[in-house]
Amino acid sequence: MTCETQILPLDAVAAGENKFGRYFEARGLLRGPNGVALRVRTIWITEHLSGSTKFVTLIPEKRRT
Repeated sequence: MTCETQILPLDAVAAGENKFGRYFEARGLLRGPNGVALRVRTIWITEHLSGSTKFVTLIPEKRRT
């Protein structure tokens, strides 16, 4: 499974806006090919000019001890 198929179905929340577009954040579990799951936060932008939504970055969540 790819990042897109695992993360895109999740609900996204608005995370801000600037002159380029609106940012959204989606959090969830990303499972690697080895079966290990990692909690991640992804950031997406919907551009004002094009209306296109694009992936910006993926941030692994810090492990809790």
